[in-house]
Amino acid sequence: MKKTEPKYRRITFRVTTDAPLPVGEQVFVTGNLPSLGEWAPDGLPLTRVDDTIWSSSVDVPVGERVEFKITRGDWQSEALGTEGPTRNLTIQPGSRDLTVNHFVTGWLDQAIA
Repeated sequence: MKKTEPKYRRITFRVTTDAPLPVGEQVFVTGNLPSLGEWAPDGLPLTRVDDTIWSSSVDVPVGERVEFKITRGDWQSEALGTEGPTRNLTIQPGSRDLTVNHFVTGWLDQAIA
């Protein structure tokens, strides 16, 4: 019997910040998909794993191009990092679930302050 290809794959976003965020601060992933808020800056809330690590997962259709950014809930607090402001990937047929690691070196509102 032929095994069918799954229609979705799970992406886990794992964000590491250069410095701990104060209590009450939140990290979000926003992007082009409904599960990422369709570019609302507070699209997908991440859960604090420890002082500098945040994580959450979503299911994404296979073959879909995913574009995303990291924020603290608004565009003035967009993440700065070595990967550039907007990242993208495509979930290829035959691929497995994946973890996307993003290191935040600073935040836009702190860089212009």
